Amino acid sequence: MYRAEEVTASENPQLYGIVKKLSTLADMPMPKVYIVHTSMPNAFATGRDPKHAAVAATTGILDLLTNEELEGVLAHEMAHVNSRDTLISAIAATIAGVISMIATWTQ
Repeated sequence: MYRAEEVTASENPQLYGIVKKLSTLADMPMPKVYIVHTSMPNAFATGRDPKHAAVAATTGILDLLTNEELEGVLAHEMAHVNSRDTLISAIAATIAGVISMIATWTQ
């Protein structure tokens, strides 16, 4: 949806290194790391569990924040994955979509 590009340690050592450090500290598997090419500063995580996670950051946030600030933002996003917030959000959105479709059909 965002046309995110997966990056490796050699392609973006700054971003990849921060995510690697955080995954090691949190004792969780290394998520896939993506960059979204947009000036809007944002970061997000997705995945049904830590083994199937992905973390993304926009070029806007990479340009705006210091490494320390970026580490804090990415730690927050990875905490969502570790606590399975991303899975719960996906389930809630699916249920809301089904309810909306049923409501539309019954009109």
